[in-house]
Amino acid sequence: MKTINSRVRTSNGLTLIEVLIATTLTLLMMLALAQGFKALSDGVSEGRSKIHLSDQLRGISLLLNQDLQQRTTDGTTPQLSSAPNGYFKYYDGLMSDYTAAEYNRPSGQNVPDPALLTATRWGDLDDILMFTAKARRGESFKGKVPRALLRIHELNTNSTAVAPSNWNEEWSTDVVISSDLAEIVWFMVPLESVQVSGVDTGVMAPASFANGLSNLDVVAIVDRTNDSIPDGDGIPDKMALCRRVLLIRPDLNIAPNIASAPLVNATLPGLPMASEQGSFFGLMSNPANRLFYMQPVPPSIGGYRNICENAYRRCDLSITTELITTPSGGTMLAYRTNSLTSLQDPQHRFAHAFHSLPTGEGTTLASLVLSNNLPLVSKNFGDVYTLSGSNYSVPSPSQSVTLPDAGFIPWNFFRVRYLKNRDGSIKPNPQATSQPYLDFTLEEIVGTNITAFDLKGYDQTAPILYDASIDVVVGPSDPGFWRLLETGTAPTEAARGGYVDAGWAFHKYEAPSEFASANADQRPTLADIASNNNTRPFLVSDLSGVAIQNNGTAEVLAVSSFLLRSGNFCVAPGVLICQPAFDTFTDIYDIDGELCSFIGSPATFPTTKIYPEGLRRYGIAPTPNTPFSPPDPLYDSDVPPPFPINLTSIQVTLRVEDVPAGTIQQISLIHSLMD
Repeated sequence: MKTINSRVRTSNGLTLIEVLIATTLTLLMMLALAQGFKALSDGVSEGRSKIHLSDQLRGISLLLNQDLQQRTTDGTTPQLSSAPNGYFKYYDGLMSDYTAAEYNRPSGQNVPDPALLTATRWGDLDDILMFTAKARRGESFKGKVPRALLRIHELNTNSTAVAPSNWNEEWSTDVVISSDLAEIVWFMVPLESVQVSGVDTGVMAPASFANGLSNLDVVAIVDRTNDSIPDGDGIPDKMALCRRVLLIRPDLNIAPNIASAPLVNATLPGLPMASEQGSFFGLMSNPANRLFYMQPVPPSIGGYRNICENAYRRCDLSITTELITTPSGGTMLAYRTNSLTSLQDPQHRFAHAFHSLPTGEGTTLASLVLSNNLPLVSKNFGDVYTLSGSNYSVPSPSQSVTLPDAGFIPWNFFRVRYLKNRDGSIKPNPQATSQPYLDFTLEEIVGTNITAFDLKGYDQTAPILYDASIDVVVGPSDPGFWRLLETGTAPTEAARGGYVDAGWAFHKYEAPSEFASANADQRPTLADIASNNNTRPFLVSDLSGVAIQNNGTAEVLAVSSFLLRSGNFCVAPGVLICQPAFDTFTDIYDIDGELCSFIGSPATFPTTKIYPEGLRRYGIAPTPNTPFSPPDPLYDSDVPPPFPINLTSIQVTLRVEDVPAGTIQQISLIHSLMD
């Protein structure tokens, strides 16, 4: 019997097809795993970003709310000078929450192009909140001042005090002091890169606006032409939210003691001797010396806008100026510290000053010192001044124009410090070795990723309209509000009352492509809406900034007489001011013995308030002028508040952005002003 041996054939490896299949499956598994890890990583990053933004928003809102809870006055206006309660003010710039989106909207589209929707991340950027505050029991506000100021106070108040041997050391050394009272200011400011000897340091500091907005607006929201070349979107690329705390210390006597120190010999305490650096006036003719020794910028008929800048750059005191009589009978301008009483008057507050009138009658009333570098709001100014009867021409988007006082608090109101070598000597500036090395402290900056700081007041008379086409209600701070009024038909009023921008009637906005009247896509202007009997009544409320007046033949819409008389609105030769702001103000103008008058006939439309005392504050006699007589019966007080209402509450909206993570968060808080 034969046995057949069967050989079992075994495989020694995989075929090429099997290898390819296995490799493909492995790659697919690795790709899926990588995608999973990426999704997990993105989720973690987004979560961390949201937590970070939430923490940042919570911290800023808590600090702001704490400041507001410590304010010294309520929303009653005007404040009585006999009751020293300080002040509360919020300035509402002509930007709104939708200005950036409208500015970047293509012509003829009622909503922003989808590619431009990223512009909506920018909200209201040019609002300013300022008020006086009292620290809670057991706490105090802190600030830095040059040690020389304390030495001068000691010499002024103590006859046995001995002057320091090295005043330059005293002026270049900052010390911390405290106070129960402070003037607090919250505001936004554009930032730019700091360069030393042409090299970028990587540090962002308040923008100088030396080249206008062109050097700040370099990264487009969207590259419209797809050519990788930045094109302006109208918004500075980097914005910071700032908080300035200025100590109110009326007990500090920081004025030069000139009773025992004749100016001609320049022996004023705290200032160099004549034998060292020449006469006092010769020494102070140098701007660098005026800053170092904290002396006021000399006033002139040309303007008083920056007289207090050296004080605000050098110390954290609430400062104003006064005329001091010299032994020879002359006068000298000097800084003095504020009190709650003096701060009720706007002219003594942070970043407030006068405009001198070229005709020499006097000055405007005090207004905020702001930079004029926001071309995207030029259309708003044109519409507003059209209502005032002026011939202000609206520029095209490509034109470089000088706008009225608007925008941001300029860089020369930020704190600086003198950098020192190890031996204590002051470093020379590498770009100008004859000057000391100055540096921004940047202590005012609260956040550098802020895309909105929006202030609104509660207006119980603000119209709320119903849009039947989309079944929603809209208020004056919504873009849809203006769409309803542009139809020319009477809208449906749903209610009255809401949080609105101060001067909200000035906020109507169109895209730059619609500026030209020949443009077929041009929408009705503010003047068009104001001239329509169906829509005119819906432009008037307590905080709108406009009022219906009778010009003798018909009813017209005009800038509120209260804004005019308060000095917050001005149209004069060489002077344009449009600063709608709620201000608790003061009654001092009605009891100071100075009668303000107008340029223009009050029977028609006066455009400028003249304040003779503005010149006298600086030792300059104004050209005599005759106030209008008899006074118009509408003008029942000399200088009233810009909005003569008692403000019950405000709404503050903050928006922050995490650019790398692509996330944005927003928070709003409401604060009562009547407690």
